[in-house]
Amino acid sequence: MYSHAIPGPHPARVPAYRLHRPSGRAVVRFGDKDIYLGTYNSPESRAAYDRAICEWLEQGRRVPQPASSKTITVNKVIVAYLRWADEHYRSADGPQSREPEMMRFAFRPLKHLYGDTPAEEFGPLKLQAVRRFLIEQDLVRSQINRRIRYIQRMFEWAVSQEMIPAMIREGVLSVKPLMAGRGGVREGKTVTAVPDAHVDAIMQFLPPTLQAMVTVQRLTGMRSGELVGMTMRQINRDDVTWVYEPTRHKNSYRGYTRAIPLGPKCREALEGYLKLDPDAPLFSPEQAQQERNQLKRQARKSKVQPSQISRRKRRPRKKPGLCYDPRSYHQALRYAMELAKRAGLLKQEEFWHPHQLRHAAAERVQHEYGLDGARAFSGHHTWAVTAHYAKRDLETAKQIATKMG
Repeated sequence: MYSHAIPGPHPARVPAYRLHRPSGRAVVRFGDKDIYLGTYNSPESRAAYDRAICEWLEQGRRVPQPASSKTITVNKVIVAYLRWADEHYRSADGPQSREPEMMRFAFRPLKHLYGDTPAEEFGPLKLQAVRRFLIEQDLVRSQINRRIRYIQRMFEWAVSQEMIPAMIREGVLSVKPLMAGRGGVREGKTVTAVPDAHVDAIMQFLPPTLQAMVTVQRLTGMRSGELVGMTMRQINRDDVTWVYEPTRHKNSYRGYTRAIPLGPKCREALEGYLKLDPDAPLFSPEQAQQERNQLKRQARKSKVQPSQISRRKRRPRKKPGLCYDPRSYHQALRYAMELAKRAGLLKQEEFWHPHQLRHAAAERVQHEYGLDGARAFSGHHTWAVTAHYAKRDLETAKQIATKMG
């Protein structure tokens, strides 16, 4: 990974990973000093090499100092923190959020570079070396900052559990996020509103269930997680404008409530999906699959053979789930985009993500009702004004939803 020269003010080549023949160990030489890395060509020695090079680069091409052996290693802190996170990032009714999954991605380079390092010796320079490793992997700036923040939170937690000294927390928190336009780090793409034409292009390739889901999300601007979790019990139908109050949403752990008004067009789209079971998800992947199969059957030009009337497997390897999650919802839309691409109605670069429907709704409301209306409609609020504006936001959002449909 680091066998090439690094351009910049220091033209020196990166020291190579080499074999020390007398001992059979891997070695890297910084100036006139050799650092032994372990058994040649082993994963441990490769990790030690990457660690040494990252530290060397971050310390201005000064020789990194090897760590001594202590009891609590970084790996042990990671294991303990993930065990806690798996239980902590879980809603009251059981399902786990995606936070632990994202943490595991963030901790991979930390384990690779410093897994066996004593946690007491981990400091800001080592954290910057991890960040350098991420930069070399060509991650975008926002993703690098997010992963470094996960690592910082882990060390904060370890201090609170008295696993490591408090000074470690101060050290890792002293590493500030990468700033835009500095250091040559690649910037990610900004999430933008999806044009209506790109949404319309895939509608004919969606079964009715998914058409209803896209329609509701376009009209309300709700998040995908809120959309897939809709049930009858969570919809207040006492008023002309219904109000959907999801029990689980992005800020539920902060004690926030979420109220999403459903206008006339939303009610029309939901009409065929209101179920007797108040706790059953309105939108079912199994129902969508049945609708998709029916559409294929209707589009078939040749006569259906008796043996093909029912081709359902007795023991299918994978069955449709009881409800969508944000990922499966996106995958279902992606499948329709592929069909639209084959039909020449959509280009590859015009593929979109469901969250862009939320951006489109907010942009449309902002254009007509200003920033305050968009904030109320999208459910955005600041900490200071949450209680003061909660009732007014809902009334404003209900008026907007009624007018927009």
